[in-house]
Amino acid sequence: MTDVNGLSYTFNNGYVNTIRKSTNCVLRNKMATKVILGAEKIPVPTGFMLPVASKAAIKCFVQDMGYPVCIKPVSGKGGKGVFPSLNSEVSVDKALNFLENKTKYILLEESLTGFDARVITVAGKVVAASLRLPANVLGDGTNSIAQLIEDKVKLRLENKIQRARSLKIDHEVIHSLDMQGLTPESIVEAGVFVKLRNNSNLSTGGESVNITDKLSKSTIEAVEKAVSVFPDLVLCGVDVMFEKDPRYESSDFKVIELNRAPGIRGHYYPNEGDSIDVALLLVDSLFGVK
Repeated sequence: MTDVNGLSYTFNNGYVNTIRKSTNCVLRNKMATKVILGAEKIPVPTGFMLPVASKAAIKCFVQDMGYPVCIKPVSGKGGKGVFPSLNSEVSVDKALNFLENKTKYILLEESLTGFDARVITVAGKVVAASLRLPANVLGDGTNSIAQLIEDKVKLRLENKIQRARSLKIDHEVIHSLDMQGLTPESIVEAGVFVKLRNNSNLSTGGESVNITDKLSKSTIEAVEKAVSVFPDLVLCGVDVMFEKDPRYESSDFKVIELNRAPGIRGHYYPNEGDSIDVALLLVDSLFGVK
């Protein structure tokens, strides 16, 4: 831990966290963050906070919203426990059964489709952005999905891509494969894209593409406005969902959430594009280096 300019920061395994209690308490609660951002006219997904045990009430809200829906813990990080595209009562029940012993409250949101991005700000200014792709493998017509995952883990380690976040087969991977009619033992045709998770978090095996130079002026302005609501967030990771691929055209988008302790490894070792030294930019900001 270190103190700079009256604020305290913790540094741990690629994460940096501002620990001012007022901001942390709000950002831990995704619903509170959504309400505050919405009040500032920043586009956010429609959503409600509900007790995970109130399954009947949740189902009523789902019926009013219509499928697909997203369900996730009201507090959490790394994409853990996030079910972004539930399209049936059975899938909602499975998500709630999984979450009932892990959280007291869930956030029920409209399910957004499009292109998921993480935008990093330092001292309120955008400095880096990555398009995030869900964990995946490409079929080769010979090896099982399990073997393809093992091969990809080795490749990621060799290339220093998310070294501490190896892909692994867990309940979320099993669920994603099941939705595609597959199992870890399945062999798929060469070139077929197999999505291993429904979220695109780098901490759960996602992949990053540097799009810093592709962001439109309106996107940068909206992200910086969102972060300005919490002025003590010297470093922030803003999750954004674009309607269209930001590498090729500008489009409408919504701010999903703000992360007070964003991982920065993905900007050093992107799967595609140049590396950005976010840590150096942060240190320069903290110590007033011009």
